[in-house]
Amino acid sequence: MNFKKEMRKGSVFLSLLILFLVAFQSFAFAAVEIEMTDADMARYLATRGSLYDIGGKINTAETVEAIMAELEKVDRYAKYYTEEEFQFMSDTNQGSKFGIGINIQEVDGQIVVVGFIPGKPAETSGMQVGDVLLKVAGMDLKDKPVESVSYYITQNITDKVEVVVLRDGKELTFYVEPAIVETDSLTYGMIEHKIGYIRIVEFTYRTPEEFEAALKDLKSHGAECFLLDLRSCPGGVLEGVIGVAGYLIPESPLVFIRERDGREDYYRCQGQVTDMPYVVLVNGSTASAAELLSGSIQDAKTSVVIGTKTFGKGLVQGTYKLPSGAGLKLTVAKYYTKNYQDIDAQKGINPDIVEDDVEKQNEIALNILRNHVTYGDSVIFTLGSAVMQSAGGASHLSQAVYTKDDRAMLPLRQTVETLGGTVYSVNDTIYVLANGNQLEINSKSGAISFRGKIIDLPVEFRGGATMVSTQILTELLGYDVTFYPNNDSIVVQ
Repeated sequence: MNFKKEMRKGSVFLSLLILFLVAFQSFAFAAVEIEMTDADMARYLATRGSLYDIGGKINTAETVEAIMAELEKVDRYAKYYTEEEFQFMSDTNQGSKFGIGINIQEVDGQIVVVGFIPGKPAETSGMQVGDVLLKVAGMDLKDKPVESVSYYITQNITDKVEVVVLRDGKELTFYVEPAIVETDSLTYGMIEHKIGYIRIVEFTYRTPEEFEAALKDLKSHGAECFLLDLRSCPGGVLEGVIGVAGYLIPESPLVFIRERDGREDYYRCQGQVTDMPYVVLVNGSTASAAELLSGSIQDAKTSVVIGTKTFGKGLVQGTYKLPSGAGLKLTVAKYYTKNYQDIDAQKGINPDIVEDDVEKQNEIALNILRNHVTYGDSVIFTLGSAVMQSAGGASHLSQAVYTKDDRAMLPLRQTVETLGGTVYSVNDTIYVLANGNQLEINSKSGAISFRGKIIDLPVEFRGGATMVSTQILTELLGYDVTFYPNNDSIVVQ
């Protein structure tokens, strides 16, 4: 079997969530000419196309069920799909989904929730990452292909889908409303002043286009760098990851794919590499194509990978259409990263910076990215932190930032003076001049005088600092204040 030629006729997926490969044309023609049965084709695929050397009983097996029984003994990813399931997976990989909005992986024979699609029903259902799926819409999922769960939901549409999970040894039931949506394969936004955020949910054929649009939009909003979040990304189509890699890695071979007989093919990434610095976040549920991307980014030394060791799937599955319209998936090759990291053998990608705590992962990433930000006339605070970021670097505050009456309380003097204003005291009065405005604060009572009027806004004296609400900075002193809820940061400029 010439894998190099066949790969040009179809599409190989590197994913645990959805895997689909258009049937090889040569097989399709043969099925017509000699009236090949499902069993004939399944046997041919298992003996000629599998990564594993399969012989013995499979050569005399007369049914697809018997062939699958032998194949599954050596290939843990081998699966059979009905005609309806196969068609559903084909449609799904174009980016359209019907379901409840969960990312799932097969772990030790169980279907495990590894993440939620932002804004979709399951996110607020009460289910948690790590839950083991037992039943969906009345269907017992034991021994069912992980790729088929969404299909079962489509066949059992109700106002709410019953989902039974196993958590800490107990069965829990949730009811989630299904949704039909055109799913974006990624989400993005501004996470902090001049720092963007892109999270890839999974790689589809549309992901490169969506990724390019996200980069352009982030730049238009002032982003100078970005955080690439691959945590809990289960993988996806090879074309998707190659296209995205073209924006992150200089043109070069990205992935090497090796067959059972040692023959090898490779794919190059090419495109216009972004000029924005970035960092990458991964975790134990980062799998397959997402591991390929993070590992190749490591090899190219274009970024730092932060988090925990990834899932460890370096095998390529092909899913083929049988003459009846049903489908068969089997492992056809092994893949390696740009510099030949063997993800399967090393059981995942080892991050450059290992950190288990999610909040610390985020903070490490942001601290690295802040080195690439031009602050100009702006200062950045974070709720609960006593550090201020500005063009002069990080400054320590005598009082951590906090909230009062749903308003952030910021240090008056450090904020105003860093942004070019003036703060001074005469007797019991603090005078503040900024942006052509002036106000006075009584240092004993905290009363504010502005243009001859007493203003009722909160002022507190803590730890030797005068803490004022963001409302004072915006309404009285003319500053622009932006709050970024992703990481509780506040930008004043």
